[in-house]
Amino acid sequence: MKRLIEAAIIATTLSACAVPVSGPAPDVYVVEQGEQDGGKISSFAKKVQKFRDNGTRVEIRVKSCTSACTYFLLAWDVCTNPDTIYEFHAPQSYVMSLLGLPGPAHGQATIVMAEDYNSRWPGLGTWFISGSASRRTGPFATKVTGSELNRVFGVPLCEGVA
Repeated sequence: MKRLIEAAIIATTLSACAVPVSGPAPDVYVVEQGEQDGGKISSFAKKVQKFRDNGTRVEIRVKSCTSACTYFLLAWDVCTNPDTIYEFHAPQSYVMSLLGLPGPAHGQATIVMAEDYNSRWPGLGTWFISGSASRRTGPFATKVTGSELNRVFGVPLCEGVA
């Protein structure tokens, strides 16, 4: 994901120099129930990269966005409901998460996740690695609302919500 994000940053920088052309409205992907509980980071990273490549807008409108679901925040065009509760935790295997212990790939995977978060929302990865990832795993996730992500890191709020 890191290399993909770096390539996307270069592409975005180059496209910022182009003259805007009106065209069809971008596709919109609304995060739905079933995805909000997370899963494997790699599958979420691939989905987000596809959204970036296609210019798809991602709207996080679920009540909670846990674990790998937080990777939807890495889309270029993303918004959140202010009351969505995000749960960040260190990467781990399912069995280890039940015990609240980090998984075997905790160290390197945590660094990659932090770099990914920081590449899109400067400071988010630093916050993640100093808190959520350093001591909280499994059911002991650090919770933050969409309005807090907006206030602290600038994640846009979705239109049409109070």
